[in-house]
Amino acid sequence: MATVQEVGFAFEYSAKRLECFKDELSTNEHVKDTMERTTKLKTLCETRWISRSDALTTFKQVFPVVIQAFEYLQNDHDDKAGLHLGALLRFEFLIGLVVCEHVLRLIVHLSFFLQDKSCDMLAAVEECRVVIIQLRNERNDEAVWNALFDEAVGIGREFGIEPHIPRIVARQQNRANVLAANPSDYWRISLYNVFVDHLLLQLEDRLLGSSPRFEAFNLLPSRLNRLRDENIVNLYDTFSHDIIGDLNEFQQEIARWETQGYFTPVNNKSSIWKASLFKSPI
Repeated sequence: MATVQEVGFAFEYSAKRLECFKDELSTNEHVKDTMERTTKLKTLCETRWISRSDALTTFKQVFPVVIQAFEYLQNDHDDKAGLHLGALLRFEFLIGLVVCEHVLRLIVHLSFFLQDKSCDMLAAVEECRVVIIQLRNERNDEAVWNALFDEAVGIGREFGIEPHIPRIVARQQNRANVLAANPSDYWRISLYNVFVDHLLLQLEDRLLGSSPRFEAFNLLPSRLNRLRDENIVNLYDTFSHDIIGDLNEFQQEIARWETQGYFTPVNNKSSIWKASLFKSPI
């Protein structure tokens, strides 16, 4: 991702390079059609994962144009163009680009849920479960990996880049030696599986691990009709250290809250902050 960001900045902050990119794009009809009027690369946003997915997709689509532009700039005595070419024309970069772009596309819908200003965390948790199942299924599906690897090989073949296994040394300090019979197995084990496993761990820890606390969203007036006995018990167990009284008193207070909700015109309240204006001694 750092390489994609650096290349994006290289074109964005140089009028000469951006003009060269536009010229190369105008001569490549196939890439120009896929860009849909976009005339420059998208830079990666540090916080918005939706933007990262879009940026990687765009970069993969225009990769031939990027290479052609840097080759022209290198011949035109742009010293940094050669450095960028050296970073891009490596199989390590291509397989990383293809894998990251594919995996991040799987979490785009979840990102929409989490970045919405009226975020429904219960709905986000359900979407998270869907994403986790999909990621696990794809991780265990050899056909998915084969398609990703073949895509990277196809991109590299156009520029004479062959898949390979990095050099293995006896004393390794910066990365673990992965024993693999061929490049496909190596990159599946060392890159794809590691990336997916890390993402699964983060989703389970940050969202599913906190899901009991999200039961409080069922107290929103707009969701009271979905509140069930098991939700009330889960709420009490999760927030018992903040609740005065036993479970029976808490259930009675919830019943009063529900009754007040039916007679007070606040059913359009869709956030905890707005619902807090709807007073209750809970």
